Amino acid sequence: MPRFTIVLRSSAFFLLLVAGLAYAQSGSPALVEPDEISGSGGKLRAAIAIRDGDTQIPNVGKRRIRYFQGWKLPADASDLKLPDPPASRTFAPGPTLRARVGDNVQIMLFNQVDEKNFAYTNDGTDCDKTFSTDSSGNTVPEYPYSDKYPNCFHGSSTANLHFHGTHTSPNGTGDNVLLQLIPNKDRSMEAKWAKMFEQVFSGPIPQKFSDFPPEYWEEQKKLLPEKLRIANEHRIAAGQWPQYFVGAFPNYLLLPDFLPSPDDPTKGLEYTAGQAPGTHWYHAHKHGSTALHMFNGLAGALIVEGPYDDYLREYYGLTSYGNFEKVLVFQQVAADLPLEKAAPGAPPPVLVNGQQKPAIEMKRGEVQLWRIVNATSGGVLATVGSDFFAPGNDFTVKQTAMDGVQFSPSNYASQPFLTKTPAPGPPNPPNGLTLAGGNRADVLIKAPDTAGTYSFKSNGTVVLYVKVVDQASTMCLPGDADPCPQKPWPAMPGYLADLPTPADRYPHTVTFGWDPEPTRTSVVRTNKIPPRFTIDNRQFAERGLTIDQCVRMGDSEDGLVQEWLVVNTTPTAHPFHIHINPFQIVSIDTPAIDKTGKASYESFAPPSNYVWRDVISIPAGAAVPDAQGNATQQIMPGRVKIRQRFVDFPGDFVLHCHILAHEDRGMMQFVRVVPPADYPAKCQEVVPEHH
Repeated sequence: MPRFTIVLRSSAFFLLLVAGLAYAQSGSPALVEPDEISGSGGKLRAAIAIRDGDTQIPNVGKRRIRYFQGWKLPADASDLKLPDPPASRTFAPGPTLRARVGDNVQIMLFNQVDEKNFAYTNDGTDCDKTFSTDSSGNTVPEYPYSDKYPNCFHGSSTANLHFHGTHTSPNGTGDNVLLQLIPNKDRSMEAKWAKMFEQVFSGPIPQKFSDFPPEYWEEQKKLLPEKLRIANEHRIAAGQWPQYFVGAFPNYLLLPDFLPSPDDPTKGLEYTAGQAPGTHWYHAHKHGSTALHMFNGLAGALIVEGPYDDYLREYYGLTSYGNFEKVLVFQQVAADLPLEKAAPGAPPPVLVNGQQKPAIEMKRGEVQLWRIVNATSGGVLATVGSDFFAPGNDFTVKQTAMDGVQFSPSNYASQPFLTKTPAPGPPNPPNGLTLAGGNRADVLIKAPDTAGTYSFKSNGTVVLYVKVVDQASTMCLPGDADPCPQKPWPAMPGYLADLPTPADRYPHTVTFGWDPEPTRTSVVRTNKIPPRFTIDNRQFAERGLTIDQCVRMGDSEDGLVQEWLVVNTTPTAHPFHIHINPFQIVSIDTPAIDKTGKASYESFAPPSNYVWRDVISIPAGAAVPDAQGNATQQIMPGRVKIRQRFVDFPGDFVLHCHILAHEDRGMMQFVRVVPPADYPAKCQEVVPEHH
């Protein structure tokens, strides 16, 4: 059994893209954007297969990994037969999915992984196990350390799809991360599954499992292990969606369009909130394997277009984005289980669209829209660093959206906006954009007037180039002075207006923590085993299956707003992510200890024009010294205050740390949104199993 050496470090890494004049390496490839599947006629239709195969990974070599392969579905795919997988392939993220607000997304998901090709995968009922060799040459157990199921690495060939950034149903065929799709490499059922799924897609989105074709469940009962079949039957009998399936499943979800009331544009005729147009993404979300799935590259961009895109196309006179738009998916790729154990060796290289150090070509003065997705397994990605705006560097960058939500006109005018947001921990952040794992950003970038090749570096290592060719362009950035077009930046849609101050100003607190050892001062134990991460002093399902956060669903009448204080008592930043409903940042408090040992907060608290996010890095806590300057166990926590509404879609989903090895190992909670008539009576009714 091989010895694994690839690790995910607990401490956050920073990727500062610093632009400077440089010469591209010989043979630096031109940027290749991922394959794209676009919707039409109000539908995005695709088939996505999870497969495995020998894959050439830049600067790593050939490894066998799991990957996404996708195809556009015809109007009727009842007799679908997927193309055969290639014998060998070059790494690339999953296809970019492009839809429009109001579209129905219809995806036939197939899991065709051959589990025999992987040393560390099981039936999802126990932790994976690894072994090492001691100084005497004996094979000794290594992982799972003290980790206990389900909060350990396990079940890595089971998968699903999480549509990160979507405001949609978390139930059934929607953004359902509680679903577990077990692999079946037998492809003889493809056409049969497809015929059943076309029946599902031909009608409205199923609201209960009995809306499925009966033959689908009959086939599933033949394939499911008995234990999982019985678990499904219990949920079906209780009127709940089953969680376990084999081989194939249809994802069918709505990207709701917000139609404002003519009497009040902040209220919707059908939905309290809409799907925000912008840059989102999708990835596998199997608890116990999210980190490994990200290291295998099981992710892709999800672009949702809307009025935001209409404005940009009109401003630049475009009928389609074409070369104006660049989709940039940042990933780190490795084949092996991330043990999260301190070990020698550098982490995997940062790839852009599966390429190492690709080159983007721009004309002098040209403007492009870069859609940036941090699809790494964790850490912090700061894509535009302080030197990007430094004197002598004539690139101009204006951020237009964060986490797929456009900026307000005021925030667009306040550039570079995120210099006003403290990054996790001292020293003060660089002037620039900070993306934690899972964050996305849209930026308009204007090339300088000087031709040449500019390098963008991460801690001194080039991650991409921009080759500015000696051909002039006279493009403008919205808001530039005459003679540029004077078209104001679009106003925020009504549902994205600032959330009001809730009547109950005492915020609900959610605490990210760990089990500290008395002598530990960093996130790595003295014996090199990572700590046991928690939320609210417990790991996921540690005290049995329970709903950790049960909230009453707001509606168009009450517009229920909740204020949460998310706290971090560990000395490393943790990206907080919650599914289905984005939130607004009200304040960020970053601990700071001065030279005298005095503790205080560096605070960011805008009076209005709050930025919407679905991932926010909670600043690291700081150890407060005693009067003599000695280290103590007193931690001054990092804090983020957020406001959010749980509207439109009841159901079960999760919140978690987006350093995904932390989520796999227990830093996660169940969230349930309950209709007002059922709150709180049904808060703990039929709790899902761990996923």
